[in-house]
Amino acid sequence: MQCEGNAWEGLIESPIVIEDGVKCCKERLLAQCLWHLTFYGFSPEEQHRKFEDIDRDMPKTHRQRIARFIEKTGVENRKDLYYLYRTRRFNVVSFHSRTYGQSPRMVYLTESILLYGGRELIKGPQLGFVIYTNSKTQLSDQEETELRFLLKEIGNGRRINLLAKAVNDDLADEVKILVINSKQ
Repeated sequence: MQCEGNAWEGLIESPIVIEDGVKCCKERLLAQCLWHLTFYGFSPEEQHRKFEDIDRDMPKTHRQRIARFIEKTGVENRKDLYYLYRTRRFNVVSFHSRTYGQSPRMVYLTESILLYGGRELIKGPQLGFVIYTNSKTQLSDQEETELRFLLKEIGNGRRINLLAKAVNDDLADEVKILVINSKQ
């Protein structure tokens, strides 16, 4: 996964997961991480100045749309969504588990997206995901595993800019996934 443009604060302590079958030496992996981490600057301050320069060149209506969207998501670390300011366009598709009880909700989401036409709505070359749960019914370890499978299938080799979790206590036992399609 590429990570340039994402907030330093969110990346610096992130775990590095190498999928089965990927062959990469530690030196190359470190070089790739450093390249993407420093693509827009060698410090968080330098990175923020670069984003401000990019922001000034963007049409005001697009900046306002992004700002409203970021505010509405409820994502705790809003800086994780700042990559949207470097996009020419984005759209959002929402999927709900629509189940009662916690056990089948990820299975339902996986089926509705992969088997019943949801995949066609996910078209962007770059993707972001916001996962919503009720504060009392967070994802279990099994659901986290099912979610990783689902995102891998949806991603199909495309760049994933964001995987964030947020709380929406109106959901009860349901899970909601926002898929952010974007193009730079």
